[in-house]
Amino acid sequence: MNLYHGAPCGGTREDARAFFSGRCGLASFAHRGQLDIVQTYCKSYVLDNGAFSIWRKGGKLNVPEFYDWVRENRHHHNFDFYFIPDVIDGGESVNWGLIDNVPNDLKELGVPIWHLDESLVKLNSLSKNWQTVAFGSSGNFATPGSPKWWMRMNEAMEEVCDYGVPRCKLHGLRMMNPEIFTRLPFHSVDSTNATQNAVAQAKQLNLPETWQGATVIAWRLEAHTSPRGWHPELQQQEMVL
Repeated sequence: MNLYHGAPCGGTREDARAFFSGRCGLASFAHRGQLDIVQTYCKSYVLDNGAFSIWRKGGKLNVPEFYDWVRENRHHHNFDFYFIPDVIDGGESVNWGLIDNVPNDLKELGVPIWHLDESLVKLNSLSKNWQTVAFGSSGNFATPGSPKWWMRMNEAMEEVCDYGVPRCKLHGLRMMNPEIFTRLPFHSVDSTNATQNAVAQAKQLNLPETWQGATVIAWRLEAHTSPRGWHPELQQQEMVL
């Protein structure tokens, strides 16, 4: 299982180099300042379209510019994949359109996003036509780990799994929480928890270097992994039926 830590990392660039060294990283189109560090020091990395960050600021993703950015960075030996542009709360038809219009030269490296408030029909289709599908929390299911969210994930797992085994690789966006990913058959997850809280954690533990704060958080997360298959009983305690 891969846990992709999102850049930028708090502190100095030296802190970022120390933290990302040997880890899986995520560089966002909305925060590109440490892309070179992620590419140089991570064992593998992915590119995020930055739609969530841009949406929170009331902006709109420049799709052509994003694809140009992917083309510039896709040939690094440790590059895994990128997330196909999406519109948060944009509706299923809008996001289908973005998936259908992925440039031919970038299709093989792209990962489409299924938003939890979209139809299970779409999830079924994506899982049969793409090597990896990312899960994004949105709409009435915007809070990962809530009872309502767990009920929807239960439905999604029933749709995407054959005899408990996902028919494609699954990625959890903003789901690097052991209470979540230890109960679901994710191939990978991402989060900015360690990097965003690096400074605060270092101060709390009286650590001399900021990167050590991020590392402590990362160690707690990286001590866990996802199950090989989907087991409904692992979710049962989180659901309110």
